[in-house]
Amino acid sequence: MQHLLDFIHEHNLEQQLYLVVETPEEAISLTWRRQPGADDQWEVQSATGDGEVELVHYGDLLEHLEEREVDLTAVERELRAIVLTNIAVADFVLRDARQVLGSEAVQRRLFELRASASQLSTAQAQRSEPRPVLTLIQGEALASSPRVGRLTLVR
Repeated sequence: MQHLLDFIHEHNLEQQLYLVVETPEEAISLTWRRQPGADDQWEVQSATGDGEVELVHYGDLLEHLEEREVDLTAVERELRAIVLTNIAVADFVLRDARQVLGSEAVQRRLFELRASASQLSTAQAQRSEPRPVLTLIQGEALASSPRVGRLTLVR
């Protein structure tokens, strides 16, 4: 189910999401807002609005809800509905764009965007890979001659 949260955080079209889920004690509300620097946090609070607001990182949200004994199947159903709604809206946008701009122009732009995303992914992967380091291992040369060493590739 984490993949659904990841998808929502990366591709959601809405500026805010709001869900109400049940715990054995009470209903709680989950709110997410697209805000610069804070859009990885969900606000968790009593659905009545009483009590303090807990900020929970979306990577920890499922564990937090599980600890509160929330029905995760219901949460998954809601997250799927959000993703499917976004997909339907994107399909309408693409269909209308093809009618207005032409199918060829839209396909060309989609190809360009996919190529750019692929190049960015490749560049990021290369950047995060550890670079090889050369280490000099002292050789057995005579003191009167220049030092000779063997290089070894260390990863």
